[in-house]
Amino acid sequence: MSSDYFDFADALQLSEFTKARASEVNAVFTALETGLALLPGKDVLNQQRVTTVTATGTGNAQVITLSPAPASLADGLFIRFKPVANNTGAVTVNVNGIGAVALKKRSGDDLVADDLEAGVYTDIIYDGTRFVLETKSGLTASDIDTASIAAGAVTNTKLADMAQATVKGRAAGAGTGAPTDLSAAQLQAIIGSGDLLASNNLSDVANAATAAQNLGLEIGVDVQAFSSVLDATTASFTSADETKLDGIETGATADQTAQEIATAIDADATAESTLVSALGIDSLAVDEAEVSEIVAVFDGGGAAIAADSQVDVPVGFDCTIEEVRILADQTGSIVVDIWKDTYANFPPTNADSITASAVPTISSGTKDSDATLTGWTTSISAGDTLRFNVDSATTIERATISLKVRKT
Repeated sequence: MSSDYFDFADALQLSEFTKARASEVNAVFTALETGLALLPGKDVLNQQRVTTVTATGTGNAQVITLSPAPASLADGLFIRFKPVANNTGAVTVNVNGIGAVALKKRSGDDLVADDLEAGVYTDIIYDGTRFVLETKSGLTASDIDTASIAAGAVTNTKLADMAQATVKGRAAGAGTGAPTDLSAAQLQAIIGSGDLLASNNLSDVANAATAAQNLGLEIGVDVQAFSSVLDATTASFTSADETKLDGIETGATADQTAQEIATAIDADATAESTLVSALGIDSLAVDEAEVSEIVAVFDGGGAAIAADSQVDVPVGFDCTIEEVRILADQTGSIVVDIWKDTYANFPPTNADSITASAVPTISSGTKDSDATLTGWTTSISAGDTLRFNVDSATTIERATISLKVRKT
C-alpha cells in the first residue's frame, strides 16, 4: 500500500513468521524516513504556519507557491500569506500554477484598492469556487456584519475625524438605508418649529433684544427706531401728493452739501413746512453766524467809473465763496475781476485772478448774480487780500460788488 507520505512499492512485504534480511528492513525504514520528511516540523505546527508564504506576482494577481504543492484546490483550504504589493482593484490568486481564482469579500464583492497591503499577513479560505478574504488590514462597510455590533458600541470616538460642519442622520421621509450627511434644509425639517427660522420672524426667540443684537439689528445702534410720524408720512406719499417735496429739488445738484440743500429748502416756505413736519424737527434754518459778506464799492464821483479802478479788501478769516452779486446805480455795463494773493505777496495782480472765464459782469442792466462760479478759486485763507479791479465800465457811476462767503 502507498500514501502521500509513505510508498511501500519498494519495501519488503513481510509475512508472519518469516525472516527478513537486513537490506529489506532498511528499505522499510528508508521509506518511513522519506514520508516523515514530507511533514512540517513540530515548531512550525505549533505556530500554525503550515501554509504561510510570501506571494509573488502583482497586487491584483497574487501568485502563491505552497510546499508540498497541492494537486488541486480543496474546499476549506486555508492559506496565510504576505501580499507582494497593494492591490488597486479586483484580485485573483494562483496557487502553484493551478490557475487564477477570484479573491472576494465575504459579501461576494470584489476587493477595492488597498484591501491587500504589501507585507501584511492576510488569511484566505477556498470555498470550493473562489477564495474568500478572512482578515485584512482595513474594513469597509460591506465587510461588517451589523447584527454583531453591540448596542451603544458606536461612540463619538469611533466617529473621530469625520468631516467638519457635518451632521449625520436620516432625512425626513428618506425611507430605509444608511445615514447621510444632512443638508441645512433637511436638518431644519427635522428640528421643526420653535427655533430661529425665517418663517417665524424671530417670534420664537425668548429674548428678542438679544436676538436683534446678535443679528446686528439692535435698535438705535444698527437700525433706526420706529417713527409713527415717518410711517404715516410715507403712507401719504401717493403720486397725487408728490408736489409736497418739490421745493427740495429746486436748485439741488448731486454734489451739494447738506447745508446747501437746507438753504434751498429754507427759501421755499411750503417745502420747508412740509419737510419740518415730516421729520419732527424745529426748522431747517441756516446757521447765519457762519455766513458773511465781503464788499467793495466803486464811486466815479458823478462820472462813469473809470477802467482799472481798484479796491483792496483784506480778509481776516478762512472762508469759501458761495455767490457774487453786483448792484449798479443806473442801467449800464461793468466788468469787475477779482484778484487774490497773500499779505506777503501784496499787491495782487491780474495773474492772481480767481474768476477764470466767469468774470462778474453787468451787461446793459443794473444788477447781476452768480452762485455757480464756474472755474472759480473759491477758497480764501485768513490774511489774504482781494483786489477788485474794473476791467471796463459804461454809464454806471456807482457800483457795489459783494461776495457771499461761508466761514470754514
